[in-house]
Amino acid sequence: METVTEKEETMLEKLADIESRIQRIEELVNPLVSNLRTIAKMVNFIALKNDIRDIRLSMNQLKAGIRQIYPRFTC
Repeated sequence: METVTEKEETMLEKLADIESRIQRIEELVNPLVSNLRTIAKMVNFIALKNDIRDIRLSMNQLKAGIRQIYPRFTC
């Protein structure tokens, strides 16, 4: 039968193993998180570009509508 000291030693070894596994997981996950942040920024930029395009289209439609009412309108 194991003594308390041997049990403690076994537990410490298991804890050290778990800590090394956690550290390895963190090493793998951190670059992924960074990449996801970059992707999120790109998606937000693309959405912003699409919003700007939609605003430009709306502005052009508005200008065309004004030109129909006021043919001399320039902008």
